[in-house]
Amino acid sequence: MQARHCRKKRPMQRRKLTHITLIAGCVAFLSGCQRPEPSLEAELKGLLALLPGVYAGTAPVPGATDGRTQTIAHTMASIEAPQFGQHVMYYQLTAPGPDGPVLQQKLFVFDDRLNRRLNRAQPFVFGPGQTPRDLHRSPEYWATLDPQQLLSFPVDCAFIWTPMAGGYRGEVTPQRCAFESPGFGQPIRPEMTYRVTTEEFVWSENLRGADGSVVATTGGALRATRQ
Repeated sequence: MQARHCRKKRPMQRRKLTHITLIAGCVAFLSGCQRPEPSLEAELKGLLALLPGVYAGTAPVPGATDGRTQTIAHTMASIEAPQFGQHVMYYQLTAPGPDGPVLQQKLFVFDDRLNRRLNRAQPFVFGPGQTPRDLHRSPEYWATLDPQQLLSFPVDCAFIWTPMAGGYRGEVTPQRCAFESPGFGQPIRPEMTYRVTTEEFVWSENLRGADGSVVATTGGALRATRQ
């Protein structure tokens, strides 16, 4: 009788342990696959709070061979454009002054998926002369903008944002990003870095063409002071 009693207990113990193991596995699955790392959430909140602002600095005059520079302004502003995503940042590069020309306009759509493993921002670019400047002040414009109207890029061309001393660093590398450029008429591999702190915005860019030569560059890191 005692032997038969022992044979009945062993399967019950195994079933109990298996049940506990399944519960632990489910908890690990839910915590690992449906929620981002707590540090990623904190970093994204910090980045979205730090980026907005106006920064002013100097940059080489495009096409100039005599070393001439011009004053430029970077504008970063959060906008409401749910057709792109929950967290959308408008970026504008202009020559200062109310009538200064628009040099570049972009949107950055920040990844907020629960299972993300990096903080990424996907860029969308406006065509030259497509829109007026200071669009961050025109909420009615964003309500009707179709994402198909903007130039988009492969997923691997998203900016990867990581914390650094005093701020955050966003980077696109030529090792993972390549796209067909209508403007340059060839494949482009970009090397781009943004660094933002409470005091400044630092920007550097090299675009390489099909043969590996540089077709556009900032000529090094350009600093702009937060205004």
